[in-house]
Amino acid sequence: VGGSAISPGLFGDAHNKGWNIFSTYGCTEMSSQVTTTSVAASVKELKTSGKLLKYRKLKINKEGEILLKGNTLCLGYLNNGEIIEIRDGDGWFASGDLGRIDEKGYLCIKGRKDNMFFSGGENIYPEFIENKIKELSDVLKVIVVPVKNHKFGFRPAAFLQMKAGKHLDVHQLKDLLQDKLTAYMIPDYVFAWPQKPVKKSIKISREYFKRLAQKMV
Repeated sequence: VGGSAISPGLFGDAHNKGWNIFSTYGCTEMSSQVTTTSVAASVKELKTSGKLLKYRKLKINKEGEILLKGNTLCLGYLNNGEIIEIRDGDGWFASGDLGRIDEKGYLCIKGRKDNMFFSGGENIYPEFIENKIKELSDVLKVIVVPVKNHKFGFRPAAFLQMKAGKHLDVHQLKDLLQDKLTAYMIPDYVFAWPQKPVKKSIKISREYFKRLAQKMV
């Protein structure tokens, strides 16, 4: 499955059924996969994006962005018959993704660089918060976006799609996330998932949710 991250709960369910599944990180520019877990990966390892595959190189710069190079890296972007260079002077491609390498060499993705926002001087990674909320049993879909705040600059707001007959208000969500997230990461607002279509492709439009959240606060 490609397009966005898989919830930890789904990985756990699949693993418990005995399915041979892999978690991976990749991008079009690298001809798809960059890192992948092994066939014998544990549930804990499946929550990472695995280890680097052959013929590829990866490093994390000081801003936490993933830089890539290797035999699978494309030549550039084709525009009107000309190839636009995407590499820096040392041959690295800036992916736009944020991550880290753990103590065992596994890649852990934090989120997209352009999705990160600041709240009271702290870095907020919406995808990290979303993954913690997805661990809650009655949540089907979640997206976290920033809303303007006069004191902190921005604060997180969450849109939730719940199982039929289930509901979570902001106070209930805060109680459930106390042991999962640092206090400044817990959303200040909770909104119901909108009924109208919100995407035209496999990826949800975060800009749509940003505009919607700002109207609702």
